[in-house]
Amino acid sequence: KEFRPAVLNIWCAEGNSITSGTATIIDPSGILLTNAHVVRDIKNINDCVLRSWNPAENVARFKIIYTPPQNTLIKDTEFTRNDFAFLKITEGLSEKDRTVWPYAPVAFDIPQKGERLFVFGYSTEFVGYVIAVKGIPLLFSDLIVESPLTFDEQENTLDVLLLRGDISAQGGSSGAPLVNSDKNVVALFSLVTKEGETTSDRTGIAILASYINRILQKDLGQTLPQFLNVNK
Repeated sequence: KEFRPAVLNIWCAEGNSITSGTATIIDPSGILLTNAHVVRDIKNINDCVLRSWNPAENVARFKIIYTPPQNTLIKDTEFTRNDFAFLKITEGLSEKDRTVWPYAPVAFDIPQKGERLFVFGYSTEFVGYVIAVKGIPLLFSDLIVESPLTFDEQENTLDVLLLRGDISAQGGSSGAPLVNSDKNVVALFSLVTKEGETTSDRTGIAILASYINRILQKDLGQTLPQFLNVNK
């Protein structure tokens, strides 16, 4: 109940092409966090809305305010290390005069092996087209951290989480927040690295919020809290 209003479905209908993913409001001014690959190929932002579920409705329109350089791949995948992007609500559709949005706070805690996290996502892989158009149900589940990993052993940093197979390991979960027991967003679901007959056979990877914070400092000279303050 607490997180549902802050976790929204990105829905873009451009001709015969549909883009769908998950984004989380992480600041009351309406700044959202999602994956870069979710919004990368959007041609016309005016064809996109942010949607909620229960009830299903169009909540807002948005713009992309920052995507980091996407030039370094995660080893043995087609996905980039910096697979995150920030959006900003430009217009409320259900509450046009809204200036303060429900949000999920971000923390830089590093989950440990075996820790249980909660995931919220608008998964679409097993949802029919007609249902998806009308409104995708918000999937809520919990999953177990297999281990924290590093992109570069020489840097001696923890950057991502390896996640044990779960129902959330399916298309549309991209951009889903991973929430710890303190009710803070600590990671961003990014990709599924292993295909299997069931979602339990798959392995997921999530980018740590602490890694996103480091990239912002490196590229923009701003911490995540500073970035949010500047873009309010």
